[in-house]
Amino acid sequence: MLAEELAALQARLSLAANARSTIDVQYYIWSGDAVGIAVIKELLSAAQRGVHIRLLVDDIHFIGYDRRVLGLDAYDNVEIRSFNPFRYRFKDAPLRSVAEIISGAASLNHRMHNKVFSVDGEAAILGGRNLSNEYFGADAQFNFRDMDILATGAAVKQVCASFDEYWHSHWAVPLKDLHKRRIQPLQVDALLEGLDEAQLDILARIDVLPRKDFMLERSADLAWCRVEVLADAPQKMHGHEGFVSPVRQRLFELNSLAEQEVLIENGYFIPRDEGLARLLQQRQRGVRIKVLTNSLASNDTGLSHAGYKRYRQRLLRAGVELFETRIDAALGADFELNDLLVTDVGLHSKAAAIDQRIGFVGSYNLDPRSAFINTEIGLVVHDAGFAAQLAGVIEEGMRAENAWRLGLQADGMLYWQHVERVTKEPAAPWRKRWLTSLLSYLPVERQL
Repeated sequence: MLAEELAALQARLSLAANARSTIDVQYYIWSGDAVGIAVIKELLSAAQRGVHIRLLVDDIHFIGYDRRVLGLDAYDNVEIRSFNPFRYRFKDAPLRSVAEIISGAASLNHRMHNKVFSVDGEAAILGGRNLSNEYFGADAQFNFRDMDILATGAAVKQVCASFDEYWHSHWAVPLKDLHKRRIQPLQVDALLEGLDEAQLDILARIDVLPRKDFMLERSADLAWCRVEVLADAPQKMHGHEGFVSPVRQRLFELNSLAEQEVLIENGYFIPRDEGLARLLQQRQRGVRIKVLTNSLASNDTGLSHAGYKRYRQRLLRAGVELFETRIDAALGADFELNDLLVTDVGLHSKAAAIDQRIGFVGSYNLDPRSAFINTEIGLVVHDAGFAAQLAGVIEEGMRAENAWRLGLQADGMLYWQHVERVTKEPAAPWRKRWLTSLLSYLPVERQL
């Protein structure tokens, strides 16, 4: 398990530094900040020693930064592809996205949300983290609590097969075909242009992190056990009504097997009526259910919170225990790449522990967008030791110093409990509360 931000970054850098033949990288977001550049530098070093590298990045957040990494494609052993690209290569992603989708390109609403870092067909990192500062505790203002998992052995072959399926699909377009210009070999100095002093300082800290021996030192932490790879096929991008996500289907099956307890940690939790009914069935069987998700203050997407808030009272009435991450969570003091003692905190992880015998870590949010629109991947781990460790991490996030516990008053209204009890969305400005309440009336839940 890679729950610690610094360890999660070092694991990626270490895998790349030790790569002998291949590196396959598949991400939803890859930013041009200190973390994104640190990974690019390590890949450049691997390319220069002959490692074959394939980068597959979803296009929606890649535009603008894609021009800066295009120089990697100048190497014969490096290929970069953009997934489901937009026609107009402008930097203003929101306006571009809306304009093209409104103009009839409905398929652009479907995005590749997978996160995979695979080396030599022998080891792979999967989970919730994108390649950007805020997923590794390196942003000066706001950072996510997140989670990844490192796998070796037979499961990696299935991860690689999934990557190949995406790579060879018609959705994956060579980046150089989108730019139609002569490519010059990548220069590290060009990547650093525009970085402020704080970003350069973080990059310098990353540059001196141990690389080669890091994974060797952590090898004793590996749990040898049965693992299931759950991966959507790229055909999900077509949006066919009858498509059933194997990730969603299998997670429903596993949760139905719970006998005692289900612990869920998910940044974007919108159960819909079907998910709510399944949770109610489990409660009727006596299964304890505890859910950690974002509070309004910690949630970076107001629309997601608008969808979630419709279900809170019904969940609580059924006996589901709800916890919401505090924007001032104490765990923010653990972000080691930051000079600040604490930053604002949000929740981005997607994990679950069942009866402390089965664990899940992946990219799959418990919301309609992950279920029906975006593609996802994750790992199910059948190991009591791993599941117990995962359960401990999830419950740490539910502690009072990190999360509000929700409850119902006698009149059926919500309250949030910490040292004191409050009856309004805690730590959220009135404008955000007002806007989220307004958004909750919009009939767009399937898009959230």
